[in-house]
Amino acid sequence: QQSYWGGGQFPVTRRVSQPPPSPRISLARTMSTDNSTTPVVQGNKIIDKINERLKRKEQFFSFEYFPPKTEKGVANLDKRMTNMALRGPVWMDMTWGAGGRTSDLTLSLCDKIQNQKKVDALMHLTCTNMEKKKIDDALDGCKKVGVRNILALRGDPPIGEEAWTATEGGFSCARDLIKYIRKQHGDHFCVSCAGYPEGHPNVRKEITDPNYDPATNTPAYWAVRKLPNGKYEGVSPEDWKTEQDYLKSKVIQCM
Repeated sequence: QQSYWGGGQFPVTRRVSQPPPSPRISLARTMSTDNSTTPVVQGNKIIDKINERLKRKEQFFSFEYFPPKTEKGVANLDKRMTNMALRGPVWMDMTWGAGGRTSDLTLSLCDKIQNQKKVDALMHLTCTNMEKKKIDDALDGCKKVGVRNILALRGDPPIGEEAWTATEGGFSCARDLIKYIRKQHGDHFCVSCAGYPEGHPNVRKEITDPNYDPATNTPAYWAVRKLPNGKYEGVSPEDWKTEQDYLKSKVIQCM
């Protein structure tokens, strides 16, 4: 996933290729909250920093990472984050493994970003295989290390499964997760949500209308693209409206 911000008011996320999930690894050398004397820095809300820069008409950027699969990878990422933090990103993202498979590592790396790299961290949080207790633990952990920015996502199906299903006692979509965060924590967190500029994969379909003219896009479809087989796919006006209405409802909950 690649996050960016639209309109200066709310964050948007574009879906790109997903890196492989990471198994749980030892965190003995990654947590600044073990026996370290590193002070906890209470984070800033990213939206405030973005609006400040938009007001000054300044350009800005961020970096996004996914948790490595090995301890060596964690050490290498730590060095890279140190170097990249010197470039002045407004924030750094850390992704979340399906079902919390990298939850401890994700939080510990966000802790490093926030308290060692001195950059505001944005932690991704998904609904996949996550009952409320796991969500509560993740959010409480963020508070303990000063992370105040959450990207709330439904998440992808677990590895080996094609269809996404809600976990019993969990959440059925990102909007429900956002509502829960707001209910439990008020405005403590800056919560962002995700959108698909080309339409969700579930609503992108091959255009089978024999009267469709790709030269004029008639009848009209959204985000049309040509397929390798020479045919075209896109999003129908009805599905596009449903997509936009859902995205708007998530944004409203974030604000």
